[in-house]
Amino acid sequence: MSEKANFEFYNSVAPRYLEPLFLKIEFGEWYSIAQLIDILQRDLQVGGKEIVLRNVDAWSGLGFGESRIDKQKAGKRIYFRISPLGHYLQEIYSTNVELFYDLMHYFFYSTWFRSQDIQRVRFWVYAQVCNELWLNAPTEMDSFKLASKVQSLALDDFPNYNSSISERSIRAGFPWFGKLSPPFLQKLGTKRELTSEKRSYCNPQLFHLAIDLLYTRRQLTYGTSLNIDDEIIKEISMTCLLDSERFWEMTERTQMMVKGFEVRKSQWGPTITLSHVPNWIELPDFQNQSESNDKGSE
Repeated sequence: MSEKANFEFYNSVAPRYLEPLFLKIEFGEWYSIAQLIDILQRDLQVGGKEIVLRNVDAWSGLGFGESRIDKQKAGKRIYFRISPLGHYLQEIYSTNVELFYDLMHYFFYSTWFRSQDIQRVRFWVYAQVCNELWLNAPTEMDSFKLASKVQSLALDDFPNYNSSISERSIRAGFPWFGKLSPPFLQKLGTKRELTSEKRSYCNPQLFHLAIDLLYTRRQLTYGTSLNIDDEIIKEISMTCLLDSERFWEMTERTQMMVKGFEVRKSQWGPTITLSHVPNWIELPDFQNQSESNDKGSE
């Protein structure tokens, strides 16, 4: 019998709800769902409960905050508060919007790989959409064909789970791709359909995190030199939605900006070494976060 897991990447988790909701949440304060609905509806005339619940669920899953469930006689009440990482992203939005959306992409893309938590499998869907679009770029969008492909991948990767990948879930990532600078998905000329196009540039911080993600996925210890071959270039470029031809340009930019990121040349070819965990951002500790959330819901 197949186990249940939620593979739906909801289209209500969208950039349009950042300013009226996410950015209005004060750091350190617990908010009830009713309070968050009230905040959202001050700026948008929308039915807010489903939007708030799905965004809170996504933010908690990404490590941008934490949820708490209080059981009462009348039922249960859900509360949410922003984490230090979520607060950091709020501050980034106010000073560097391009970096903010690169970081949002990174967290959507990396969360499944870093957590391996089936409760976060919707972020696996986002990553596979990115990978398939990148592999076939430039190309006009066919979201139904893409949904079929991701569904096939899900059956292979999660044979014990009842995976169901909808076309709507595939399209839910598109607004985020369009917010990237340069965008990964956009309308070209007079064409109505969206077209994917590998990016000529990304923020060095995203490039640094993409290398760090590779260390995590390959279980490398910091200080280990990474021999750069075509497969490594492909994997890093795919994570950043970057044109592979710009890989070495980005390594130079990143080395100039990020401490602990070093490019070397050896008799076996070029290498990249990360000396330590990224210290300019506090990445989520998913194991401890899961344990904390479990205790909070007891």
